[in-house]
Amino acid sequence: PAFLLTAGAIFLLLYLRRPDALADPQFFAEDGRIFFHDQLLFGFREAVWMPYAGYLLVVQRLTALLGSGFSLEFAPLVYNAAALAIASLCCAMFVLPAFRAVIRSDALRLAVSCLFATALDSAELIGTITQIQWFLQLAGILLAVRRLTQSGEPRLAWQVMEALLLLLLALSCPLLVLAVPISLWLLARRKGLLPNLAFLAGVGWQLI
Repeated sequence: PAFLLTAGAIFLLLYLRRPDALADPQFFAEDGRIFFHDQLLFGFREAVWMPYAGYLLVVQRLTALLGSGFSLEFAPLVYNAAALAIASLCCAMFVLPAFRAVIRSDALRLAVSCLFATALDSAELIGTITQIQWFLQLAGILLAVRRLTQSGEPRLAWQVMEALLLLLLALSCPLLVLAVPISLWLLARRKGLLPNLAFLAGVGWQLI
């Protein structure tokens, strides 16, 4: 419940920083000329494997797939709302109990989560699928920190969920290649085998 409430509050904060994202939604940069364009012409099955600037952007392509279920009039609104929701979830991750090993105080982690959403100076990073990879990078960093600080192995169901999430992040945010040394170090210590292998597989596919 704390995670969902925090995500909702951060969604409101991001909206207040850029209300036109929902009040007057428009495609921004690659939102229209790449993601909407490719989804319209090629469909998701082909577009999802089409690199842009040399790397894959699966989360952005999934958003385009979601937007294709609506009329052209509402497509920009769907894109912007999805971008705000994804960014909110990424910023709110730090309030999860798993991060008490980093900062014990729940209130302080809540404050840091809100800081994630309000400290970015550029309004262009908010409410656009084109720039969502910066928030996805935050989620990837937090998951790497969690794997570093965990004392034991989580249940298999959580490992599978984390592995799928890390694979999705690696296939959507090329800068997460910087976290490869952490994954290799964790593998050497036999910590988080499945999530680390999934992450490395995603990074490897991006490099290919």
